[in-house]
Amino acid sequence: MLRTVTPTTRAVGLVAASGLIVTGLAGAALANNVNTTPIRDVKGTNTALSQPIGLTRDASGKSYVSDFTNDSVSVFGKTANGDVGPQRTIKGPNTLLDGPESMAVDDNGFLYVANVVAQKVTEYAPGASGNVAPANSFGTGGGAFALALDDSGRIYVGDAANAIKVFGANATGGAPAPLRTISGANTQLSNVLGLVVDDHSGRVWAANGAGNSVLAFSPTATGDEAPTRVIKGDQTGLSQPRGIALDGAGRIYVTNSGSNVVSVFAPNASGNVAPIRTLSGVATTLSQPWGVSVASGNVLSVVNVSGAALATYGPLFPATKPGKPTDLQVAGARGATNRPATWDDPASDGGADITGYHLVVKKGTHTVLTRNVGGATHKVVLKRSQLADGINKVFVSAKNAKGTGPAATRTFVVNK
Repeated sequence: MLRTVTPTTRAVGLVAASGLIVTGLAGAALANNVNTTPIRDVKGTNTALSQPIGLTRDASGKSYVSDFTNDSVSVFGKTANGDVGPQRTIKGPNTLLDGPESMAVDDNGFLYVANVVAQKVTEYAPGASGNVAPANSFGTGGGAFALALDDSGRIYVGDAANAIKVFGANATGGAPAPLRTISGANTQLSNVLGLVVDDHSGRVWAANGAGNSVLAFSPTATGDEAPTRVIKGDQTGLSQPRGIALDGAGRIYVTNSGSNVVSVFAPNASGNVAPIRTLSGVATTLSQPWGVSVASGNVLSVVNVSGAALATYGPLFPATKPGKPTDLQVAGARGATNRPATWDDPASDGGADITGYHLVVKKGTHTVLTRNVGGATHKVVLKRSQLADGINKVFVSAKNAKGTGPAATRTFVVNK
């Protein structure tokens, strides 16, 4: 049953989580500041937003906004702007939404929501709308502030006990045991309000709300394990960090509720380092920013709790060509009829969607064959009859709107 929470309880919970103290940003953090107006700004009576906190996007570009006091999730179209209503809203007692905050959408379109007050994760089928029951739910054993998914479907939850709990993709019920828990003094976790998992490295990033820091953990971190990276100190300008997101180049975007700033750190940032770019100033209309998302082309979106708005900004970094594809392999024995070539996405997509891959096989300087495949394809079967006898070399490069990036290479031997 949905637990009843008084408005006073909600107000205290939100203030405790967000901290409404405004502090100054270190001067170093403003060196590369951008003060620009949103290209789209969803706000007004028709939006029905009251205290929006969480933000995520699906594969089609739709924005999902959780509203803490309305116990709702609203879905807005990719180009929504101004005083417009959502395309659909999940709301009502059957939904079990109770203090919804952080969210994530998986590759199949299922929506996962962390509920702070109910201390549970609720899951909704694609297209869910109205007073609909969740497809699944499970208790987290603590206030579920932050939520993220990895590419295996595991669910990461940041809770009020200064811990990150990792649950299996099929977790269900009142109190399932997590697969592992990251907690303890060495972790430096303190009020985890934002989480994101790097699709390429598996690294887990946490926005440490009470610690004014950003922490990174190894993909297999467990127990009282120290973070592999700590971004903290006066040069960082971090002031009550809330939301966290990564762009295709691995840059780290952090919303600072205490200073109305979005800070962006380099992919390899660690220590007391200044952000490489910040978004702040009167023109931005940032007002207690929380949830954050970075879409293709480095288009940045932020929800403002105080402003009850979903603001979208042009890219803070221009898109570039993608990097090399990773983990290029050619399987099969030398005399096999088929030699499958496989690869993974580049570590950086350059800030724009990968639209295709170009594959070339050469023997010496002679081109043996070429193939062009779509951006979702990561395998080409090379037939022995089309290859050259002896040493062959395969080149695979990724393409986006900015062009074709450098090629990954692999040599292999063919016996004909």
